[in-house]
Amino acid sequence: MNKKIIYRTIDIIAIILWIIALIVIVLSIINHNFLSLTPIFTHNHPQGVLGWDIFLALILSIVHFMTRTHS
Repeated sequence: MNKKIIYRTIDIIAIILWIIALIVIVLSIINHNFLSLTPIFTHNHPQGVLGWDIFLALILSIVHFMTRTHS
């Protein structure tokens, strides 16, 4: 695979994960069960769907910025 394709894939997956996290938060607020998503991070580990989604989106966003500055 070409580097550009890998970078583009990382960007797209990170964007999709951030959108999913936002949708999960909005839907839980609309359904009045936002507090059921907590805790998101406990004992330095992500918990639940929202915790893992934010964790993976954050990691991919960091990778995105690291690869942009070094290419």
